[in-house]
Amino acid sequence: MGQRQREQVQRGCAVGTVVLLAWLCRVLPLEGLPSGLQEACGILRSLLYLSLFAGWGISLYNRTVHPQVRRLLLNVDLLMLFWILVRTLRFQLNTPPEIDRMLGYLCLLNKSPSPQDSKKFGMRTLTEKKKCRCNDRRQC
Repeated sequence: MGQRQREQVQRGCAVGTVVLLAWLCRVLPLEGLPSGLQEACGILRSLLYLSLFAGWGISLYNRTVHPQVRRLLLNVDLLMLFWILVRTLRFQLNTPPEIDRMLGYLCLLNKSPSPQDSKKFGMRTLTEKKKCRCNDRRQC
């Protein structure tokens, strides 16, 4: 086994271990642990998810060659990190109602318009063809 394959296996084992730990943090609180430990497991699970997405972003940065694609994928990664952080602050920690309301509004920020929404606003998507409204199709 070469050095590169060994590194890939090590990375895969590390990711698998983090996913297994996150799953255990999800399952263990269901077994009747004290409430303080349940909160700690929830926060640890969110930190594990944050570490997975941060590692994914670093991997994307190192493997993507085209600058525009790299920028777009890193924006997706940062958006996921932001959403998980806001979700953790909102649901895992006891926050005052004012801050909870603001965190709720922050959760709405990452909802980007879908192609179905663009039809509501009269915008064309990239896959739609321009509809010709003239008599002569050669002019379109």
